[in-house]
Amino acid sequence: MRELNLAIGLGLFLAATNAARGQAPAKLEFEVASVKPMSASNPPSKSGGPGTADPGQITWTGANLNWLLSTAYDVKPYQISSPDWLGCCSNFYTIIAKVPEGATKEQVNLMWQNLLKDRFGVVIHHESRVFQGEELTLPKGPSKLKETAMGRDPVLDRYYTATQWGVLDGTGPRHLLAKALTLQQVASMLDQLAGHPVIDKTGLTGKYDFNVEFESGEPPCASCGISNGLEQDYGLKLVKSTVTLDVIVVDHAEKIPTDN
Repeated sequence: MRELNLAIGLGLFLAATNAARGQAPAKLEFEVASVKPMSASNPPSKSGGPGTADPGQITWTGANLNWLLSTAYDVKPYQISSPDWLGCCSNFYTIIAKVPEGATKEQVNLMWQNLLKDRFGVVIHHESRVFQGEELTLPKGPSKLKETAMGRDPVLDRYYTATQWGVLDGTGPRHLLAKALTLQQVASMLDQLAGHPVIDKTGLTGKYDFNVEFESGEPPCASCGISNGLEQDYGLKLVKSTVTLDVIVVDHAEKIPTDN
């Protein structure tokens, strides 16, 4: 243990020394990464990484380059401007990546960025673009929202040990069931369904439970049923707005990754 502590201390000292000398910090990379093209015969799946039961390994089956870019730069799909083939149904990959011990989500995102550059030759630049979106707001007056019972109710905690949401389909109306969501997460959920930016402007920082019955909507209003239910039951209202966001523009990428 003493030797390990000495090694860690030496590593921190060298990093600080390099920084003081103006030397570039070490490149953040996965310890090992296997990237192989695959056919999309099965639904895509992703497991592992920081915050999961297997933080030391990420296994991603059926990934395309647009999904990798979205993860690497922590942006939504509409914030990526790329050739059509990057999100095409014929260009999928299986990736198994060994994550260094103690790596954070933000560090892993940088590892994804470096993997895209090294293995797919990805070159990008950033642009600011204006999107038509919506703001999640609360009307003046008493809020209909109630703080979640998670952390105080052992029966509830037995079934929901982390933030969860899902849509239940049936023969009748659908239901949105959610436990311990922040309103920022609610906005992100609506963002996914609507396919355009939804920004939380409520100013509330608590976590809340939701049970919304709604009729299924169709594009371009796939989120309308849920948003109407959220307004009626919880007082949350969507207001049209324009939003300026960072966009990842792909200048170059290769379909075939370099050898493992």
